[in-house]
Formats: sequence, structure tokens, C-alpha cells
Amino acid sequence: MSTSANEQSDSNIRIHGVRNNLNTIAMQTELAKMLVEANGDKSKIITALDKVLAACTDCSERLQAVNQSKE
Repeated sequence: MSTSANEQSDSNIRIHGVRNNLNTIAMQTELAKMLVEANGDKSKIITALDKVLAACTDCSERLQAVNQSKE
């Protein structure tokens, strides 16, 4: 595989990881919202929000890695 093809593949993998995190954030936020609306179990709400925070942190790290690879 050529260098350009390798770079494209790496870019696609990074983009896929960021998209996964964004999907996790959206789903867990929706779950937390539904639990709050239904006066759901507080521990389940906290777990959903912890997953949102973890996905945000991972997304930030992935974007930082992309930025550093371009320098």
C-alpha cells in the first residue's frame, strides 16, 4: 500500500473512532433524558452520563492525535 493510501486508511480509522464516540454521546444523552423524565434510577442516569464524559474525553484525545499527526 502506498503512503497516501496508508494515510487515507489512518484518517478513515480516526474518523470512524470519532463518529463512534459521537454516537455514544447521542445515545447515552437520550437515555439519561428519558430516565430523568421518567424519574428513573439515579445510578442509571449517572452511568449514562459517565459514558458521555468518557466518550467526550476519548473524542478529544483522538482529535488531538489527528492534529499532532499533521504537524
